[in-house]
Amino acid sequence: MAGLILLTGATGYIGSRLLRVLEEGGCAVRCLARQPGRVAAGRATTEVVSGDCLDEASLDAAMTGVDQAYYLVHSMASGPLFAARDREAAANFGRAAARAGVRRIIYLGGLGEDRGSLSTHLKSRLETGEALRKAGIPVVEYRASIVVGAGSLSFEMIRALVERLPVMICPRWVDTRTQPIAIDDVLAYLRAALDLPKGQQGIFEIGGPAVVSYGDMMREYARLRGLRRLLVPVPVLTPRLSGLWLGLVTPAQARVGRALVEGLRNPTVVRSSAALETFAIRPMTLREAFLRAIDEGGPAQFKIDSRVALVNAPAAQAFAPIRRIGGATGWYFGDALWRLRGWIDGALGGVGMPRGRRDPDDCVVGDIIDAWRVEACEPDRLLRLSAGLKLPGRGWLEFRVDPLDGGARSLIRQTAAFDPRGVAGRLYWYGVLPLHALVFRGLLRRIVQRAGQDGPPPDPSRFTYSSIVGAPAAEVFRWHERPGALAALTPASLVRIERQEGGIRDGGRVAMSIGLGRTRVRWAIRHHGYIAGRRFCDEQVTGPFAVWRHAHLFEPIGPAETLYEDRLEFAVARRGWLNRVAAAVLRPILTIAFAHRHRVVQAAVGRAGPRVAPRWAAAITLMAATTMYPAVAQGQAPPVRTVQFVDLDRYTGDWFEIARFPNRFQRQCVGDVRATYARRSDGRLDVVNRCRTAGGEIEARGVTRMVDEQALAKLKVRFAPAWLSWLPMVWGDYWIIGLAPDYSWAVVGDPGRDYLWILARSRQLDAASIAEARAAARASGYDIDRLVLTPHARASL
Repeated sequence: MAGLILLTGATGYIGSRLLRVLEEGGCAVRCLARQPGRVAAGRATTEVVSGDCLDEASLDAAMTGVDQAYYLVHSMASGPLFAARDREAAANFGRAAARAGVRRIIYLGGLGEDRGSLSTHLKSRLETGEALRKAGIPVVEYRASIVVGAGSLSFEMIRALVERLPVMICPRWVDTRTQPIAIDDVLAYLRAALDLPKGQQGIFEIGGPAVVSYGDMMREYARLRGLRRLLVPVPVLTPRLSGLWLGLVTPAQARVGRALVEGLRNPTVVRSSAALETFAIRPMTLREAFLRAIDEGGPAQFKIDSRVALVNAPAAQAFAPIRRIGGATGWYFGDALWRLRGWIDGALGGVGMPRGRRDPDDCVVGDIIDAWRVEACEPDRLLRLSAGLKLPGRGWLEFRVDPLDGGARSLIRQTAAFDPRGVAGRLYWYGVLPLHALVFRGLLRRIVQRAGQDGPPPDPSRFTYSSIVGAPAAEVFRWHERPGALAALTPASLVRIERQEGGIRDGGRVAMSIGLGRTRVRWAIRHHGYIAGRRFCDEQVTGPFAVWRHAHLFEPIGPAETLYEDRLEFAVARRGWLNRVAAAVLRPILTIAFAHRHRVVQAAVGRAGPRVAPRWAAAITLMAATTMYPAVAQGQAPPVRTVQFVDLDRYTGDWFEIARFPNRFQRQCVGDVRATYARRSDGRLDVVNRCRTAGGEIEARGVTRMVDEQALAKLKVRFAPAWLSWLPMVWGDYWIIGLAPDYSWAVVGDPGRDYLWILARSRQLDAASIAEARAAARASGYDIDRLVLTPHARASL
């Protein structure tokens, strides 16, 4: 374990990141800075002292007790004489370190092949290393080319050029060969130097695995961002003109001086393998480095429209209209504009703005709300939606609710964020900015109004009616899926079924009018919670009830009988006393009405069903409903629950499929289904699925990414080509809902309960483990009777 470490340059790009690495590794760190207040120390044990490498006397106190020291400073910002100042500062630092008995200096310099033709900047980097070595103590000098990372000078220059200029008039230095390295790899090398044996020193040239030109880097960035760029090299741009040109088209942090631009003409390529032979570090590819830099630095490039509003309501009440947004509820303001935007998107080949969501009152990560996908959701606090519309970039809409005044009031923060892709993205953002101002201002205003109006939801009354039907559950369920089933269960004299679409499956809708003559009440319901052969639910969207939730349950009792059950939750108003009176009146009517419904079903599918009574009871129930106060329904489907935490390093490796829900993706698979997961350097997982078909073995390769960064149990998986990864529809949900403590088996599903897999580390899983896995699936509402076993040729189940 290294002793006290002195770090210079802790306010710079590399030094500030190295400080975090050292602190996270438990190192004792002392930072030397001319302005100590600018050092962002992350631990109270980190010392920050004042000093200047150009003032040798100020270094002695800082060096006291130091074991190893990092030298990460330069004087380029000081003017044309920076090289002389760099030599003086390095000599001062080396002598002070020698006096204090420092064991080693670690220095990061620059690559360069021919000293005679090197630029002033690169030559100064080499001279700095020599000045440090003259002090007579061991020096580990790293020499690097371009450092790729969010915020690094070179990367931000490339980002700005490619994003802003569809056609680039480029100087000759765009063809200069270089060997870029990711910032994470640079930090790994710097940290590894602390563990070298005592007295070991040397010069280590470090770089990524590929030698490329600056033009190649621009083209690679453009490919990753989905941009087309034309580079036109010209020989007339001198270093001075290049510096001026860059200053005009790149942001302030990438406005480099003439000395730095002059260095771009020098090849900076690794010629020695000493670093690879000494350290167990294998740098990532340029593509991986760019992807990390884009992900890390993306938010800083986003265009933001943020608004806040206060509401005199607790957080739960303020969040209620936010969680219900979209679908049948609409978008509260400018619905015509939202529909127009959806029409334009559809005309361009996009998904448009379909009116739909899984549940009108609740949402979970992965849900679709019209043309948006729920990316993050925290009850009563946060909802973040990612846009599925066709855009020249990526878009998000986020709502955050923070309690104030002990919970009596709430602050609602609404943020629209856009990651523009190229010039088209910027033109789009500024073109629709006035429209966004109108729509988002009105949206927030209506949310505040609704939050102020919404009181606590009423406590619903509950009603259950059960009977035994003399037929298998699957047969009883199939009867309810018939187009005429609803009409058979309702009195035609009172009920007009005006529109029915989607059947009883999730998202299905029914619009009815109830009453006599012209005195009628409209009632619209929406279906959800569909599990084939076992359950379907409906709830009121508009109609006479404040709350109406109805679950139809079918539980098999042996092979030839079914426990047929209707469960209701209902309320007619927000006043408790009125609900109690209405419940007392409605309960006997509901009993008669549902007895009639059950006799209809028994007569239709039962083996010896009784005669069906007239429908007068159902008519009375519906007439009673027409006398109640209309309100908006509230409902909730139980979400699929994942395991609390997944150790992805333990999860990687081979998994054999034990059982699955039949699905169209595996139609050809007849057995020997297995998956192999491998951890990538960017935190994602590579996945290879294999199975045996009638014609031999096939495989599919894909990648997974994390959705839940805390539990790591919610992932997205893609088997489509990488160039389609920007499309939301190519990513499927991969939720780990069951996992053995020893990682010997796992249960994987999706929030819609359409897919389910039981996996194991071996081709055979014992009966007790299979029972545990099935129980985990059942606890999340999966119909485990749909599972089919997967045969394996070399082992029997």
